[in-house]
Amino acid sequence: MSFQIRQQRGSPVPPRPDHTQLSDARYQSLLAQASAFFSVAETDKDAQRLQVIEDILATMRAHGITVEDLA
Repeated sequence: MSFQIRQQRGSPVPPRPDHTQLSDARYQSLLAQASAFFSVAETDKDAQRLQVIEDILATMRAHGITVEDLA
């Protein structure tokens, strides 16, 4: 029904994806790109976590709070 509504309004219908098989080289390329993406995302996550820990420790030092005070 939504397809018919889009056609009636004059909106272009998106082309259907081409279902050709990936070549081995293309598959390996996509796999490498995905691996690199997740590696960067994990590194950013670790860096962010370390920054938050440093911020907490700096705030604790500024207010004279120790880990024992928190327990």
